[in-house]
Amino acid sequence: MRAVILGGTGAIGSATALRLLRAGWRVDVTGRDERNLPGPLTRLGARFTAIDAADHAGVRRLVGSGANLLLSTTAFTAAAALDLLEEEVRWVLSRRTSAPR
Repeated sequence: MRAVILGGTGAIGSATALRLLRAGWRVDVTGRDERNLPGPLTRLGARFTAIDAADHAGVRRLVGSGANLLLSTTAFTAAAALDLLEEEVRWVLSRRTSAPR
């Protein structure tokens, strides 16, 4: 199982990552500065990527072929959240093979 945690160097993200790592998950953690990644995450094999959660293309590249869990522990303004949701809905719908009935 693979998890991608946006904002994984903060308290909630790192606690979630630690729990998943201990349960045998592969975990990718994002943040602005790798120096903020707690030592236990590094020792348990978490992979760090410096990326801003608002970089939608970068998040897509990181997720790549998929993840079983994509968790954002970052804070969004209302406008940024709406932009992200609208873009993601368009992305998901563009991959549908047929229209819903």
